[in-house]
Amino acid sequence: MEFSTEKLDFECRELAEFLIHETGQQEGKLDVDNILQYLGLTSLQFSFDRELPIEKNTRALLSYPDKIIAVEENLKPERKRFSFLHEVGHYVLPNHQSSYLCDDKGLSAFSHLTHEKEANEFAAELLFMGNQFLLQINSLPINAKTVKKLADQYYASFESTARRLAEKNSRPCMFIRFNRNQTAQIELSGEDIWSAQYSIPSSIFKQKYGREFKGIVPCGIVNQLIRSSQDITDSIVTQEFVNTVSGRSEMSFEYFYNQYNILAFLIPK
Repeated sequence: MEFSTEKLDFECRELAEFLIHETGQQEGKLDVDNILQYLGLTSLQFSFDRELPIEKNTRALLSYPDKIIAVEENLKPERKRFSFLHEVGHYVLPNHQSSYLCDDKGLSAFSHLTHEKEANEFAAELLFMGNQFLLQINSLPINAKTVKKLADQYYASFESTARRLAEKNSRPCMFIRFNRNQTAQIELSGEDIWSAQYSIPSSIFKQKYGREFKGIVPCGIVNQLIRSSQDITDSIVTQEFVNTVSGRSEMSFEYFYNQYNILAFLIPK
């Protein structure tokens, strides 16, 4: 079967649901090879630094006329899956169908390029099995234990799972990622500052409390997480007051650590 979207007007979500249905994957985690086979795409993995030295930081590519997708062989398995699906997005989404070289910026959640953002959204819809994930998350607690359960189920990273858990939730909540700023230190204590890099609110949280969180992780929590956390479920829950667009509100923070960044859920008390 020759797949074409030239005469179709699909949104990312609808097209992802179509592919999930057509490949018979209504339950469980997505079989990426099944998607590639259905579309007639060949997949390759190799070192881009060695084989494609003219393009630095390339993580994945699509050769559209050759129907070939290649990803960097040294990526972690979860990132390989997402990278393959990102290139599938470029292959099937209307107005995308061309060859692409995608780097870390294009495949990140911070990309400002329209086609890269659309391919990322499409990849996330496929990775988390469309409506299956949406129905599931609204019946589960918003916490680190749920993140671990869903990340294992969908074979996704903890951060991408936590981000999507908040973004697609029907309840008020926000996901925050904190990065360590090694050049800025808290006066006297000499401790590194972990400040909010980005935040993702659910729709209802954004309407009532705002779309962005600015702040740092308290030093005591940083020390406890970094020294004792062996698993993201080794989380710390605190109650704090936060200035929001609705005024000063009491919130529950759950901080957890993925061995790279400190992550948190923010939920109204």
